[in-house]
Amino acid sequence: MTLKRKDIHKRATGTSIIDTGFDGGIYPNLVLLTFFEGLKPVRVEKLSSAFNEAIECEVYNVEASIISEDKNLEIDIGEVNVYIPVEPDYIGEEVLIGREIINKLDILLDGKKKTLTVKE
Repeated sequence: MTLKRKDIHKRATGTSIIDTGFDGGIYPNLVLLTFFEGLKPVRVEKLSSAFNEAIECEVYNVEASIISEDKNLEIDIGEVNVYIPVEPDYIGEEVLIGREIINKLDILLDGKKKTLTVKE
């Protein structure tokens, strides 16, 4: 996954985990937080955790794309919402991709190898 900020032409690239239970676009880890420094949130929204806790999040909009492992293919996803919890205790070690992004893609899992193929 690659994220792009238009305001300062900054990019962040890294791996992420698909979370079909997350309705939003991206839920960042601690490392990704520095990418959002200086950017103003577009709104504040409450998410519900797996334990039904209300998690207050600042929501940011950035451009996103998916890049193949060999970096030979990049698929533009467009603008996505990034949900950053106000309370640091709710920020984990993994970057999660939710259904806001998943629903934009035709995804095929082959079963045995668990290979992800994204069709353009």
